[in-house]
Amino acid sequence: MEINWNDGELIDLDKSDSLMARDLSKTDLYGVFLRGNENRWFTYVGIGSGDGDVIARIPPASWGPDYALALVTNTSYISVGTNEKVTAFLGSVAMPLDRSGIKDREFETDDLQVGQYITDSFWDRTRFSMVPAGERYEATVERDESSPQAVVMKFNRPNSKLVVLGWDDPNLYATKSTRGNFDLEKHEDSFSEKWFNGQSVVWMNANGAAKGATLSVGIPAKTSTSDSSGGS
Repeated sequence: MEINWNDGELIDLDKSDSLMARDLSKTDLYGVFLRGNENRWFTYVGIGSGDGDVIARIPPASWGPDYALALVTNTSYISVGTNEKVTAFLGSVAMPLDRSGIKDREFETDDLQVGQYITDSFWDRTRFSMVPAGERYEATVERDESSPQAVVMKFNRPNSKLVVLGWDDPNLYATKSTRGNFDLEKHEDSFSEKWFNGQSVVWMNANGAAKGATLSVGIPAKTSTSDSSGGS
């Protein structure tokens, strides 16, 4: 059975069903966030779009974090089908429209003073949003010492980023037109940047069933002429 997924909501998908999201913006970058359901074997998820198809492979939970992230752009629709039960939701600067079951917080940055920061933790499924007004703001993603890896996607027109903290490569899949639509930032413990363009910024975590990383946004006491800076 095909399920209407136009709101991109968090949903448990059975192998007998499929998801279909329509009326998407071809200029936006979308992330299909996938988690296994403690499956004993590898789970294969097919993601279809107007920019081509990809097959994501989610390892069994006994092997490590059972997640996958598929990035898609240049399409008006995204479909999802699977050979085993998975959970899925759709992310972008606007998605999901229905955020039930997702930790959703807007960072109110307008009233911050120099030296002040807002800090919160990424949990199982998290969406942080903000509209920083200019270059004076700084954002830092820091991996929790108890977590071997943190994979966090920053959606922002036109400079989205996938931030990977830890040694392992991310379980990432992407359609052909995503090249040039996002940058990969890989560091051991943290990543910081000090450049924003006054447009909406959304941070969403791809992996981790518990606290894996924190996000801090604020105005640094000392300004920098560098647009962005990586962590260790």
